[in-house]
Amino acid sequence: EVLMRNISFVILILFFSCARKKHIATDSTNWVSPKNLTPCSFLELVKQKGNVNDRLGVYDMTDDFPNNWIKHSDIDTLITLVNSKASCNCFLNPFSSYIPHEKADLGGYAIKLIKFYKENKKVSFGLYSCPTTNEKEANELIKWWSEQKK
Repeated sequence: EVLMRNISFVILILFFSCARKKHIATDSTNWVSPKNLTPCSFLELVKQKGNVNDRLGVYDMTDDFPNNWIKHSDIDTLITLVNSKASCNCFLNPFSSYIPHEKADLGGYAIKLIKFYKENKKVSFGLYSCPTTNEKEANELIKWWSEQKK
């Protein structure tokens, strides 16, 4: 029974991800891909409401972010969002068999993206991610960024 439910979820996700409109950056599988997105356009997509997976609270996208995807010039905008509690969909890789039931918010995504940049790591949200704002981390990043700009 559990196996059948997981298979049903995977089929549901694959169906919805294949039903996406073509105007969104896609890879050869027709899944949404971040390759032609910027960090800001990525954030716009995850906070959009009304997409086909909105009932599930997820935004499905492949986890194939380009190397050095986040640029120095993106950080000024991202830093203004670290305390935002604006509701977002969770990131869901189409290959995930798990559908998260958590909530995500804009500040959480901004924090994660800045941390990837700061630590010089390739952006990866794995199979799923539901980042939320952490005030302590947000304040540390604001302080770090103000010191970087001196």
